[in-house]
Amino acid sequence: MFASKFHGFSFQTLVETFLTAENRKTQNKVTEDSHDKFIYSIGLAKIIFFYNKSNMNYEERVQRAISYFKSGYNCSQSVVAAFADIYGFTEEQALKMSSSFGGGIGRMRQTCGAACGMFILAGLETGSTDGKDNSQKSYNYQVVQQLAQKFKEINGSIICSELLGLEKPSDDNQPQAAERTDTYYKKRPCVMMVETAARIFAEFLQSKVS
Repeated sequence: MFASKFHGFSFQTLVETFLTAENRKTQNKVTEDSHDKFIYSIGLAKIIFFYNKSNMNYEERVQRAISYFKSGYNCSQSVVAAFADIYGFTEEQALKMSSSFGGGIGRMRQTCGAACGMFILAGLETGSTDGKDNSQKSYNYQVVQQLAQKFKEINGSIICSELLGLEKPSDDNQPQAAERTDTYYKKRPCVMMVETAARIFAEFLQSKVS
């Protein structure tokens, strides 16, 4: 089941808007008017948004995140790429927008990249697009804090160096990316961090649409 409204638009209204625009398009009656194009594109985007949300299998997305990480992508990329299509982003866009957060943000061993990926997704889901909308800003911050708290409860921290058991971040913060070997996956808890972040976000989405 999916939410009945999105940004004040009912699903039925969105479908009808899109179908009307699509019908006009097929009859070569879509004008060059910017408002016409805007209605058409927004209607289509929101229908896709509803479709993706209502048809997703959350467990599959969690497993997709794990698969991304085991394929060589960093922790942040793995979490974001598993969900970004919901918000209309391609895989390439998702991987690029999240790439700098791996290794505790640029391999500086600060905030865990998997947690950062979760926060990026929280922004896509709840972020404000109006600089004066303090209510939405506050809601987004609240969601981020709740997600972070759950991550810490499960893993003990959201700090990369602490999760890796380093004495201090500078013990392993060189920019050179580590080779992905069997030893790497056995030694580091990162797969579990990716799974945890993806699952927490999946549960958050599930709580909104159930």
